Amino acid sequence: MRALALTATGLVLLLALGGAAASFSSSKNTAAAVGSCPNGKPAKGVTKIQAIQLDLLRRSSFNNLDGPQVVRDLLSHRQLWCAALIDRLGSDALIKLRDLDDNYWNVDTLYVLSSGANDPALARLAGRWHSDARSWVGGSAASQLLGDSRPRRILEVWWD
Repeated sequence: MRALALTATGLVLLLALGGAAASFSSSKNTAAAVGSCPNGKPAKGVTKIQAIQLDLLRRSSFNNLDGPQVVRDLLSHRQLWCAALIDRLGSDALIKLRDLDDNYWNVDTLYVLSSGANDPALARLAGRWHSDARSWVGGSAASQLLGDSRPRRILEVWWD
């Protein structure tokens, strides 16, 4: 019960921070290009589910990954992305399940769905995160992964 209360408190703080960061970045970048998300809306705000994903990212600091810094950067550049999550895919994808009882979210790759507002700026932002590899997934590969026929780009950021 205490862990649930702490998690809820963390989410409330994250939502508050997200709102402040989103409003700060929008006032600072009024001339910035506006992209759009799969729902047809511009990238803004943070949904409850996205806040949970950002909280998992914030808790995922290891080696060169500074989860809190990545979350701060993402929130202060909200117009650049539609959604973000950190995960581990592949043959050892369920290693997360093994480590949950140790309160460890064992992941290694951040996936950022670009809003298309400014992909070079999103790539530069990711360059500050000390990752081991960064790559873009676009075209039919991104469409297939997203289950959507519209053109999208996904930035993959991996830490070893």
